[in-house]
Amino acid sequence: MTRHVSQGLTLLELLFVLLICSILMLVCQMDLKGVLSSTSTSSDAQRFFQTLSFARSAAIKGNQLITICPTKNQIDCDEDWSKGYMVFSDHEKLRVIQNHSHTHIQSKNTPLIQFSGDGRCLNRATFYIETAQHFKVVIYDSGRIRIAAP
Repeated sequence: MTRHVSQGLTLLELLFVLLICSILMLVCQMDLKGVLSSTSTSSDAQRFFQTLSFARSAAIKGNQLITICPTKNQIDCDEDWSKGYMVFSDHEKLRVIQNHSHTHIQSKNTPLIQFSGDGRCLNRATFYIETAQHFKVVIYDSGRIRIAAP
């Protein structure tokens, strides 16, 4: 009596495995797009928060007025926070951030932010950072900065 041992997969089994792998890849790809988009928004919100914190620390450290304003060309202040922003004192430019993503940073009537030498903010403001997720960055008169989901 001879035994016949199979040495591989049948065509039907191979197609079934490929179908399952395709479905899993499609599901993972859809989930990955959402994760990447939310990570981008989160990092843009964190970068804005960190820049504000840096400006406040620089004001306290140097006991001087530090200004943050929106900029497109990295030289002059502008009105659109979404294009980028810069941190400067009366004597020098401290930091310039260019925004290359599709993140929108909006605030009502906030052409610039200023921190005094004692860390206080001279103009209270609320910024809304929007892409796939929404964040709110609040700057209080005391200089405290808070980031939260609205």
